[in-house]
Amino acid sequence: MPDLKDQTETARNIFTLVRDAFLALILLMLVGCPAQINQRLKDAGLDYVKGPGFEWQRQVEEAREETKEVQRELNATEQQLRQTLQAVEQIEERNPRLQAETRPIRENTENTLRTIDDAKLRLDRSLKQQEMLIEEIEATGPKAQQ
Repeated sequence: MPDLKDQTETARNIFTLVRDAFLALILLMLVGCPAQINQRLKDAGLDYVKGPGFEWQRQVEEAREETKEVQRELNATEQQLRQTLQAVEQIEERNPRLQAETRPIRENTENTLRTIDDAKLRLDRSLKQQEMLIEEIEATGPKAQQ
């Protein structure tokens, strides 16, 4: 029976050695190449990862892209409204009698354009804040620590 006891002890020691080596390898990977681990975690869909030497928040970048898309749509809408306003002004020039009827359209369009200008300012501020957050995250990330 001592043979079985020795074999069990040997197997336990081998298992412990493999486990400790595996844990040491994970620790070395976290310390030595956090960027690659970070990329794998992002690819796996993790929104926020914080660990030795890196942190990331993918949602900030997605919000920045959505903000840029809203800016493009707002610019296109503004351009269309300006064309509408120009068309109304041309109609008024050709037929001054219609000014009373077109005035509400012109005033409404001008008010909407002012609202768009205000919204564009808020979007610009929001985009700058998002970009500052991304720069801050990148500054504290793995590339900054190398």
